Amino acid sequence: MSINNSSAIILIIGAIAVLAFIIHALWFSGRSVNRKLVKNNQLDQEIIKSSAVGKVRIVTTERNDQGQGVQVETFELPKEQPEPETNKAQENSAAEEPQPQESKPLADTYELNIVAETDKPYLGDDIKEICNKYGFLRGESDLFYVYEDPVRRDKVVFRICSLKAPYSFPKNLSNYETPALAIYMELPPKGNAFPYFKAMRMAAEIFVERVGGKIQDNNYHDLSAEDLDAISAQLKRYDETAE
Repeated sequence: MSINNSSAIILIIGAIAVLAFIIHALWFSGRSVNRKLVKNNQLDQEIIKSSAVGKVRIVTTERNDQGQGVQVETFELPKEQPEPETNKAQENSAAEEPQPQESKPLADTYELNIVAETDKPYLGDDIKEICNKYGFLRGESDLFYVYEDPVRRDKVVFRICSLKAPYSFPKNLSNYETPALAIYMELPPKGNAFPYFKAMRMAAEIFVERVGGKIQDNNYHDLSAEDLDAISAQLKRYDETAE
């Protein structure tokens, strides 16, 4: 082999090596590699101190000192951060804690009026049938009564009267009609108010269910279930103050 041939071979090998280096550099310059966050890197420290809760891959690519593309692990805040469980528990307990209710004076008498639909008055025969079925007994002044002890007719729970003058019921109810009835009680001793009112409410609901109409107060305001619940709660608190 001649010296000229040897020089040519060396030049060819050198050219191939240079070409390979260039291809290698071009190939890896467009690729990214992972690296760990560096303590003395200001950007990395901002990432580390982030208050985020979820780790994600960065979507941008940076260049290092050697010109290589690198990926940096960073964090991203969710659109809505979940509240700490302790705060939720405190909020739930605050919501469940009964709120103080406005103190209202007790009335001497509690009354529920059952008002018939327009042009559909309550008929005497229907009133008589309901009273007989549920044990509402005709008593003094031709009113209907409910007693704690119906046998002895002891301790009146509530009374039922007509709201048509003279407000009592005739002996013969066959041809009688009235636009409304009233169920009422005097405020009983502590311990009896809530159960007495509950019995009144049941009686009023029985009439409405059987012959229609609605329950109102003495100011002709409709009483909803929530209104009746509020009265019950007031009388229950009254009962609980009994010694």
